[in-house]
Amino acid sequence: MSAITFNVTFSVKDILRDPRIRKALRDREDAHLKNIDWLDEDLAEKRHLENIAWLDEDLTEKRHLENIAWLDEDLTEKRHLENIQLLDEDLAEKYQMKKDERRGGYDEQKCDARIWLDGLDNVQCSFNKKGGCFCKRHQNLSDKNSGVWWLGKINKPRPENPYGPPHLPEMRNGKRTHVRIHKWINSKP
Repeated sequence: MSAITFNVTFSVKDILRDPRIRKALRDREDAHLKNIDWLDEDLAEKRHLENIAWLDEDLTEKRHLENIAWLDEDLTEKRHLENIQLLDEDLAEKYQMKKDERRGGYDEQKCDARIWLDGLDNVQCSFNKKGGCFCKRHQNLSDKNSGVWWLGKINKPRPENPYGPPHLPEMRNGKRTHVRIHKWINSKP
């Protein structure tokens, strides 16, 4: 058998006028558009999942940073409270030393006023005398009380159950002040 070859030339307009060719091209274009829609949906879903993953990482990091900030604040507060406690202990120790140092001794250069220090007797004012036997403050306060200091002089017997201080009103702004009967810690003068 011998082969026969034909050379046929068709114009594009003639080919596109054929309804079978046009239907085939339309079907192919529809399939192509469906594929593009599917790819767009798939890409949008992948982007959405990537965004969710990124947001989850960002949220985790923010929570982590918030937790770190909260822990830092908590640690700072605990350190602050520990420092306050240490300062309170140190201050109490120094205060006790100061009370012990000031108790019972008599310094002729200092004011003769016995002062109230948590009920301890024989605690002398630490200010220097001004002219008489008292410092300026205690002299003024004793002058207001007929020349008598309500806790007495350090070099004289202490008053039992002193009532005062007389220079304070019993009520101030509707609140009770420290004017009351004071009790010494130790019972012997």
